[in-house]
Amino acid sequence: MHRLALACLIFGCSAAAFAQPGATLYATACAACHGSDLTNGTAPPLAGAAFLHKWSAAPPAALLAAVRQMPPRAGGSLPAETYTEVTAFLLEKNNLSATPTAKPAAPPPPDFIPGAPAPVGLGPTQAELTAAYSSKKDWLYHTHDYSGTRYVQSAQITPANAPQLRVACAFQLGEQSNFQTGPLVYNGRMILTGVRSTAVINAQTCDLIWKHEWAPKAKESWLNNRGAAIKDGYLIRGTSDGYLLALNLDTGKMLWARRAADTAIGEAFTMAPLIFEDKILIGPAGSENGVPGWVGAFRLSDGQPLWRFRTVEPEKWPNPKNIMLGGGAVWTPFSLDPEKAELFIAVTNPAPDLPSHLRPGDNLYTNSIVALDARTGALRWHKQMVSNDSQIGI
Repeated sequence: MHRLALACLIFGCSAAAFAQPGATLYATACAACHGSDLTNGTAPPLAGAAFLHKWSAAPPAALLAAVRQMPPRAGGSLPAETYTEVTAFLLEKNNLSATPTAKPAAPPPPDFIPGAPAPVGLGPTQAELTAAYSSKKDWLYHTHDYSGTRYVQSAQITPANAPQLRVACAFQLGEQSNFQTGPLVYNGRMILTGVRSTAVINAQTCDLIWKHEWAPKAKESWLNNRGAAIKDGYLIRGTSDGYLLALNLDTGKMLWARRAADTAIGEAFTMAPLIFEDKILIGPAGSENGVPGWVGAFRLSDGQPLWRFRTVEPEKWPNPKNIMLGGGAVWTPFSLDPEKAELFIAVTNPAPDLPSHLRPGDNLYTNSIVALDARTGALRWHKQMVSNDSQIGI
């Protein structure tokens, strides 16, 4: 049965004949993590919009290869028949043919998705964000405050009592992926992000207050997320399919979503944004994909683009071999001097990474600290740490 099922998956035939034994095997080997109905577990759903977005146009052999990587950290440990028949079961449950057929081109992802009315009378205010460096109660930005302090002056934890610390509570976000979020804390609530999930919990008890799940609208890239930003009742985060997402900080209702990065060329939002006045400040990751990096400002009320600064201009770099050049993407949190409205950006490496001789010159503004006018995007100054991403500039 295994060889016949495998041939069907690769060369094409009905998956229904092998779906029933696959259902039994799924219940035994997979349901504990992915849920009895493929969607109600702690691991990523194996049915629904996100699953179909990823797998409906892929050959069944690709899905089989992914299934063979399970269980986590023990891929390939199950019998070969199990992987084949579970894959057939997934195809059948999602109404996917084992013989992919040409499909009409999908409509482009929407540029803007409206949602609930704007929040009124909620914080944190601009004054609270500006003064966050002195707060011992709240953690209002990814690095605590605009200055990037990453530290709180507190006398509660000392070298004497540190060994007595114990876990007070725990919360499971429900995503089986790397967890890189930088939690925020405001008025006793903690804000957490995953690749698609956004959750607000009670910071003392870990009880869930609300949770929002983003359904991807475009190709996903760089499946990680490092956090959100909050201001005036807005919670802003990026997504792996290139959207800026605005949620009501109090209720979790979507306020708007705007497509701002192009994942088709490898851009994706992984960093935590910074909000200053009426502007969301963010840029895409993806230097390793050769994208030309940038930093942009978007209006808080609706995500409308306001300005964009190109962190690289590869068309101005020497290119003796006429290869694709790029890089200079961003993924670490920005810092800000609110009095001067000066934004500080750590720009990453040029691309391609290693053969620096193929992109001679300094490759500005890669490997640089860049200071911009946060209100206009104008360059104020820059300091390159390593020119050409080689040892020569050190």
